[in-house]
Amino acid sequence: MSIIQFNQVSYAVYEQPLFESVNLTIEATDRIGIVGQNGVGKSTFLKLIAGEEIPDSGERYKAHDATIHLHKQTVNFDTHETVREFLEACFADISEIQAKMTALETKMSQLNADLEELLEQYGQLQEKFYELGGYTCESRLQEVANGLGLGQYLDYPLATLSGGQRSKVALAKCLLEQADILLLDEPTNHLDRDTIEWLIQFIHQYKGAILIVSHDRYLLDQVATRIFEIDDQHIYQYPGNYTQFKQLKEERLLAAYRDFKNQQDKIDRLKSQIKQYRQWGNEGHNPKHFKKAKSLEKILAKIEPVSDPTNHRQMNITVEDAGKKGPKRLVEFRGVSKSFNAEILSNVNWLVRRGEHIGIVGRNGVGKSTLLKLVAGTTKPDSGQIVRPDQLAIGTMSQHPFSNLSGERRVIDVFRQPFSLTQEQARHALAQFLFFGKDVFKSLGELSGGERMRLKWAQLIQGQYDLLLLDEPTNHLDIDSKELIEEVLADYTGSMIIVSHDRYFTDTCCDKLYELTNGQLNLIDKSVK
Repeated sequence: MSIIQFNQVSYAVYEQPLFESVNLTIEATDRIGIVGQNGVGKSTFLKLIAGEEIPDSGERYKAHDATIHLHKQTVNFDTHETVREFLEACFADISEIQAKMTALETKMSQLNADLEELLEQYGQLQEKFYELGGYTCESRLQEVANGLGLGQYLDYPLATLSGGQRSKVALAKCLLEQADILLLDEPTNHLDRDTIEWLIQFIHQYKGAILIVSHDRYLLDQVATRIFEIDDQHIYQYPGNYTQFKQLKEERLLAAYRDFKNQQDKIDRLKSQIKQYRQWGNEGHNPKHFKKAKSLEKILAKIEPVSDPTNHRQMNITVEDAGKKGPKRLVEFRGVSKSFNAEILSNVNWLVRRGEHIGIVGRNGVGKSTLLKLVAGTTKPDSGQIVRPDQLAIGTMSQHPFSNLSGERRVIDVFRQPFSLTQEQARHALAQFLFFGKDVFKSLGELSGGERMRLKWAQLIQGQYDLLLLDEPTNHLDIDSKELIEEVLADYTGSMIIVSHDRYFTDTCCDKLYELTNGQLNLIDKSVK
């Protein structure tokens, strides 16, 4: 059954078109993944579906009784409630019915009560209470909270939680709403692998429609039955999951390029013929040739140009050969232990060799970022020894690049700081990472999360390092950018240690995978999925 329909929907922001003449239908049990480069309007598309934005033209139809809930990437809480109180607001209708049932129970206990009438009212309320899940709301709240790793925080005030924890709370509330249509904007942000697996199972069991904007290819492969790709003001629709979408998209682009090439050949032939007829007309003073040329020009003018499907800006990264020189043993842990509030490492022995691509996985909070700081030498162990060669060049990427710098610093100045580059050399290098023209003079404060990641990648690629330490390096990057960086790192001859929850990324880029758990680094057999 159709619950959302777009008919010729168009929408622009500041007169810049985002969508042109979009037609689509969303069915009651759809699982739709929404993909596209950063900035194409994926979040805006969800707002159009939710009714938070109004189309400039065309019509949006929604089934009369259909309920919609939108989970946004950024959440602002203006409340002093606890996590439990915030989530229990999902059950306001149930609480109201329960209060009425309690009041009726009190009335029925009175001697002069009209039991027949009161029992009828009570039965109606009880039936509604059951339909809304009143008898299971507490267990559902506990299940979702535990699944998202919030069980221990239920009685914490929201104001005391981190940004990542608040994002999980907002997601939990969205999942508990039981809306007919769930709209999830990057729901796996701040989720570790185990939590993502739980979310996948929740989505499989959900009774309504779910639309997911995500750069997590593993998630889209596991849950999507359709893919909407937003590209060049259009929404292309594909059956199947992400892997199937990639194949179908390639077929579409090949067909589109053939159409483009055929049209260009036709245009070139017409231009050549027009030129030839004009030349003959000039040489022979024959008006028939000029007339034929004008006739062909009219045909040329009526051709609606087909765009080149390959004409998309993307990063152009080249990396110099690395890792063939220098020491074979880069970093060695000898009985290393480290604790903060809990033990992170316990008597760990570990060796990182030249040329290795190592992935580190584990639940949120186990100390993966601290492990990278120990490798880099910016944090000291409580006991044990960490051995590194003298003058080992280490390049690092944190989850929040440049957070220690003033937001007023310019892109080009930040990029040049570690290197001896002229402004022209810097602009050329930055252009490879899509910083063109005036973009290089933007301040850090003007950059999105994805732009900051691209700037940090530009710095890392420009430098010559013996070892790269990358903490969630694909955060905020769109799928095209991720896949391009994967290609580069897969062929990279240098050494790197990557902390990432992105399964596709670690599978492609890492030849060794360790799980950090219970204070130990355990080697994972990559052949076991």
